Amino acid sequence: MVTEGKWERHNRLYGDEVTEHIWCGDEHIADLDGKNASANANLIVSCVNACKSVNPDNPQAVAESIKEMYEALKHYRELHQAFNTMLGLRAKDEDIIEMLDGEMENLRSKVELVLSKADRG
Repeated sequence: MVTEGKWERHNRLYGDEVTEHIWCGDEHIADLDGKNASANANLIVSCVNACKSVNPDNPQAVAESIKEMYEALKHYRELHQAFNTMLGLRAKDEDIIEMLDGEMENLRSKVELVLSKADRG
């Protein structure tokens, strides 16, 4: 179970060092320090909050499906562009249309699988 609420980062100066603190409400989550602490804290907080906005009950499921979602959407974009090109050329070749239709169905199945993975509670 992930801490409910929006995650935030706050920094504090300790001598010459800045430490990034990640909080969720009154709960302290983590401290980060070092050269990239601010960038890392921003990344962590942004990622957690984005995943929680997609699936508040299981943001981990979203995080684990991001790469697959990205790849499926990239593939969809490529197929959509190819399909539009074929329509633009007024393709009459039914074999090409069937091939594209099959690819779109295959992609639809992948998208459904990835979305169901991200949605699992």
